[in-house]
Amino acid sequence: MSSLRHGSGVAIALMALGSITSFGATVEGPTFTKDVAPILFENCTSCHQPGQSAPMSLLSYREVRPWAKSIQKNVSERTMPPWHASSEFGTFSNDRSLTQDEVDTIVNWVNEGTPRGDKADMPALPELATNGWTLGEPDLVVVYDTVSLPAGGADQFFDLFGDPKLDEDRWLTAVEMKPSNPLVAHHVILYQMERGSGASPNGWLGAWAAGAQPMAFQEGTGRLLKKGSKIVADMHYHPAETAEEDVLSVGLFFANDKSDIEKELVNLWIVNQDIDIAPGQENYVRNAEYTFKQDSQILSFLPHMHYRGRQFTYTAKYLDGRSETLLHVPAYDFSWQTQYQLAEPLSVPAGTVIACEAHYDNSSNNPFNPDPTKRVTIGDESFDEMMIGFIDYIVDDGVSPPDAGLVIEAKLEEFKRLDSNSTYSIKFAGQFSSALYLPVGSAGAQWHLAALGEAREIALDNIAWKGNEFSADADLAVLGSFSLTGSVDPVNGTVKGKVSTADGDMIPFFGKLAK
Repeated sequence: MSSLRHGSGVAIALMALGSITSFGATVEGPTFTKDVAPILFENCTSCHQPGQSAPMSLLSYREVRPWAKSIQKNVSERTMPPWHASSEFGTFSNDRSLTQDEVDTIVNWVNEGTPRGDKADMPALPELATNGWTLGEPDLVVVYDTVSLPAGGADQFFDLFGDPKLDEDRWLTAVEMKPSNPLVAHHVILYQMERGSGASPNGWLGAWAAGAQPMAFQEGTGRLLKKGSKIVADMHYHPAETAEEDVLSVGLFFANDKSDIEKELVNLWIVNQDIDIAPGQENYVRNAEYTFKQDSQILSFLPHMHYRGRQFTYTAKYLDGRSETLLHVPAYDFSWQTQYQLAEPLSVPAGTVIACEAHYDNSSNNPFNPDPTKRVTIGDESFDEMMIGFIDYIVDDGVSPPDAGLVIEAKLEEFKRLDSNSTYSIKFAGQFSSALYLPVGSAGAQWHLAALGEAREIALDNIAWKGNEFSADADLAVLGSFSLTGSVDPVNGTVKGKVSTADGDMIPFFGKLAK
């Protein structure tokens, strides 16, 4: 009994010592309240809080302590917080990577027994999500229809339609997308469908993917949501092992007044659709570029590939011969779709070329590769591949770049002056406005399309005619190379045909003589 009592006394003494270590002022090393909590609050808790995407909350010592060893491992290996841009190029306002001092602080805190520290040193809690909304309560919430997904199977895609019921044009300053079931929701892209027309040609309104933060636009910039428009949610789901449901909610945040918006935030896609990766191929490289047509300022980048994607680089090539690496992602991770927001806008004079280079690894050395024995081509599913270099930018002169739809209208007028009986107005793929100049029997055809941020010319070569039927080879950077076949009907003043892509897709088109 005496030895038991003695042991109890030692235990009590140790407990007392532990209490002093946890709360007392005698701790000399890092503590949770003074040193670790500020790091977590600044870099981690936007996701690691109740109702957000992370699996556990890190708002208190009680929540953090059981995860201490895991946190130490992840910050040491720099897998958390997720940030994949090289520090050698560019400075980004949303850089959530930890400094070496911050990493050392967390590592030493765990090595020294995770002392709590003085409660008086605890910083104020960070701003928490409101009803699950990271940016606070939206001005308007659009809730979409429930999507039911079966267990297993291939990825599924849905175009969902939401109606914000706007009775006037409104400027968006932020968009937050909240799928109810992140287990199956892979990504969503929001487009504006203007009343009486197809999708807006000016890129997207916003996008969400696993690991992405809400899109809050830079002060003074916005995207115009027009009266009577619908918001199309292009949904991509990756089914789970069990049947699941998802309901998408979209939070819209508006400018208080038109005068708050100085510039339209334009979303640009730099795309290469010509992807064909052999089984086991270790370093497959694709390139794409875009030339700015007017003086502009780039605000952010968002590289997009799928599971085989390994590296992505944006480079600016200036008219004076200089080149500059703007962003390099040396270890791309499909699980984290990060928008890299520049700390300061980057001026790009007219004529500046933005070159994107993507590297893919279809070998067994790629730990994310679902099947290195498969040939991989362009496609929407996660097991296919993509190459898109997204850019958000503003123009120097005026509020917006030339409206792509108005450019197409101007092209129609230009073509009609050449020959009104050879000028056709076409809704390509049912949504994109285009102007086609197609004189029968001539090789002098021209085709211009409003898509993904601007009006673009589709290069037409090897045009051949057989009566009123025609064929041609065509190339558009955002679609790649494709073949074109069709016929004109001079009596009814119509043209119809189809575009055949390299991967076997066929897109029909139909047009009428422009009035």
